[in-house]
Amino acid sequence: MKPFQTNPEETVMNAQARYFHRDNLPPIDEIYTQADLDATPWYYSMEMEPGKLTPGQAFANIGLTRTLLRRADLNGQNCLDIGTMEGLIPILMRRQGARDVTGYDRPSALTSRIASVKKRFDVDFDFVSGFPLAELPANVGRRTFDVIVISGVLYHLYSPLAGLAVARGLLRNGGLMIVETAAIIADEPAMHWNSANRFLGNSYFYPSVACLDYFARFLHMEVIDCTYLEWGTIDGLRIARVAFTCRAVKDVPGDPGDHFLEGTLHTEVDVAEHLDWKRCLSTLPPVAYEAPSSRTLRHQLLPLRALRRATRNVGLKALSNRIDDAIGNRPASYWLRSDCRSLDLARFCTQAKQQHVSDRDSQLWHSDTA
Repeated sequence: MKPFQTNPEETVMNAQARYFHRDNLPPIDEIYTQADLDATPWYYSMEMEPGKLTPGQAFANIGLTRTLLRRADLNGQNCLDIGTMEGLIPILMRRQGARDVTGYDRPSALTSRIASVKKRFDVDFDFVSGFPLAELPANVGRRTFDVIVISGVLYHLYSPLAGLAVARGLLRNGGLMIVETAAIIADEPAMHWNSANRFLGNSYFYPSVACLDYFARFLHMEVIDCTYLEWGTIDGLRIARVAFTCRAVKDVPGDPGDHFLEGTLHTEVDVAEHLDWKRCLSTLPPVAYEAPSSRTLRHQLLPLRALRRATRNVGLKALSNRIDDAIGNRPASYWLRSDCRSLDLARFCTQAKQQHVSDRDSQLWHSDTA
């Protein structure tokens, strides 16, 4: 797995930053002074001065989240970003027409930095912090949202399913949730523990994509879109950053014979600790979303690729296009599970082509609108 890019100046600041060191953690409700902020590295690369980016970390997975966010119709919607850091996602949400946006992060340390970011990008949104994720519903008035983004968060949680359930309880039926996380590309539903720090960083679990698929459906969400980027292998496991869009629905998407998925006495009691299904009920129309109508296959047969080029070179464009359809693309229905209209994440991340992410995708410039 490739290490994240760092900046020499950032390395120096990391040695001084309090929040990033376990031996000197401030209370989560403490707001940093300017002196503290000067010693705290930026998470995002943002154009806080004309033509100059902050020395944030070039996380390519930011591009995955942005890609899916662009496909959602945020005009007039009420949105929430969980794990907002300096507020890159709320800025994009507002610039895509969101009516109200709330950004949440557990520490309050970056409150004044976020105020500077809002002023620089001339964007307003609410920032709530200083409490655990489990207390977020109470701190937003137990209301629901139309669109929720939870990006780069799940693997930082002791219980990823509990955290996802808290987020689901804040999403109205018909709304959208965009989840981005580190994951294992495998068709076996499993959670992989970060033993001996093999996954690096402050991670607990890396779920398999099949596990994420099941989590989503267990929490009454249909997966309607996905994109991913592989990072390499660790202990024989294929590591990736995976982003997927879910639509909240009333009923469980999946095999009606799977009684555990449908819910048991014990699972419903446990789920009720994190969300109230009745609060998610909504008469509002579904949030519009434009997923691609077809996807390019990851691997294509070389002889047919050669035939496609040959037919195009001699002017047989129609035939070449038919060959393209046969070997290069699959319709949206191809990627669905066999038992419901929900995307099969394991099949998608195994067979579909991964996304290319440019440097620009991991940065926020003043002129960016999405």
